[in-house]
Amino acid sequence: NMKGLIYIEGLTEKQVRQRLSHAKIIRTNKFGVNSCLYYILFEDVKGRYLCLFNGDRECFRALFFSKVLLN
Repeated sequence: NMKGLIYIEGLTEKQVRQRLSHAKIIRTNKFGVNSCLYYILFEDVKGRYLCLFNGDRECFRALFFSKVLLN
């Protein structure tokens, strides 16, 4: 269920970390031209959350990857 994940977009990094405080941070890294963007990958029992941030530390995209595999 990605319904609540959409509301992470537009929040600051601190707010996103508070919302996903139940999840463990798997990885964080910079990307883009001059490494001006960065991401944080979270994981919990439901799956993984990939949050992309701009230079102002604002989440501009949030994605969820479920751990359930379809046959």
